[in-house]
Amino acid sequence: MARKVGMRYQRSGRPISVSTVHGLLRNRLYAGSFEWLGEIYQGIHEPLVSADIWDAVQQTLDSRSATNVRAKPLFFPFTGLIRCGHCDCAVVAQMQKGKYIYYHCSGFRGKCPERYVRQEVLEEHFLDLLRKLRCGRQEFEDIRSDLEDVRSGDAFLSGQVTSLRHPHPLPGTPGALLRDGIGLLEMGRTAHLQLTHLPDKMKRQILDLVFQRCSWANGELTGHFNTPFDIFADYMAESAGRGRTSALMTKLSDALRHATPEIRLLVGRYNAMHRTRGVDLRANADDDRNFRSDSGFRRLAA
Repeated sequence: MARKVGMRYQRSGRPISVSTVHGLLRNRLYAGSFEWLGEIYQGIHEPLVSADIWDAVQQTLDSRSATNVRAKPLFFPFTGLIRCGHCDCAVVAQMQKGKYIYYHCSGFRGKCPERYVRQEVLEEHFLDLLRKLRCGRQEFEDIRSDLEDVRSGDAFLSGQVTSLRHPHPLPGTPGALLRDGIGLLEMGRTAHLQLTHLPDKMKRQILDLVFQRCSWANGELTGHFNTPFDIFADYMAESAGRGRTSALMTKLSDALRHATPEIRLLVGRYNAMHRTRGVDLRANADDDRNFRSDSGFRRLAA
């Protein structure tokens, strides 16, 4: 593009080279900071690009082949999903020796104490977080029934039982939102069993649905769930200790019934994954058998 608009070197008059463009993209000065004698300093000048954009560019460059800048970029499933817990910089990935994928802090704000971590280790940490949503088939059917009962009770008071009990609610209606919201939760309940076997791009799509933000520090992954997964995780944690809690069930029902734009967006993205990929991410019989054999599973109290 630079050559097309006539950009040339001032002294030689020759067209600008790829290496020069590469150097510009690697220069943190445009994002407001600079390096001097091995240390990173914040400049007083106005940045031309944000720190997030600069981090994203570094990730793109890191993901390309070291021997061919025109190589097709690699896809790393956890890039852009995790921030550094020490300095809040992006956690980026790179491939070593053609097969090992490591994630590390971009170091945009200076040298970071966090060490590199293998992708396989990060995935295990994500699986641990997803296990907070695990729920057996029969337990989930009880939850589905409770959600529908809470919803139908409110509907009865407002005289809308017939429309909510319609076998195929129209998109956007309360009945459809409840149905699709329950489908979203059903995907989450066995995500810890399915994630490892999915393609990298689908892994990322599922994690984007489930998690609002994640951070990595001192070898630990901290994750914050999107709503309604956060309520569902609280419900499962409390239910495992002392039986069902009606307050959380009501809260979960309200979140699905009065869906915020954020929840509607999650539901829409989840439904789009079904339509475009033709893959059912909800649990099947094999998943449920694996669930019962999962070492961390404890059956909920009756």
